[in-house]
Amino acid sequence: YCSMPSGRWQAARFSASVVQQLLGAQFERYLQHVAHAAADCAAAVRRLVLKGPPVWLSDPNGLPLPEGDTHIERVWFCNGNQTLSAKLKGALEGEEREELWDSQKA
Repeated sequence: YCSMPSGRWQAARFSASVVQQLLGAQFERYLQHVAHAAADCAAAVRRLVLKGPPVWLSDPNGLPLPEGDTHIERVWFCNGNQTLSAKLKGALEGEEREELWDSQKA
């Protein structure tokens, strides 16, 4: 995976299938966790929405970021030799993301 702004490539500590699963499900899982936490605990909601809705693939254990980098921008899969965006399926950007974030903070 390639993290930014350094542009440094690193080997993931997860298999390709796990990385693909995260790309496809991480944003939806965030929305589900916020909805569940809203019903149970205001403190949990605050912790979840502190950074805002995720845009990029992330996992501090399997895809750690080098110091100074902010996000993963691309992933490369050696089986098939393909490079893909690390943007999460369904993730919002720009004004749409800000509107969702504002609604979650309210």
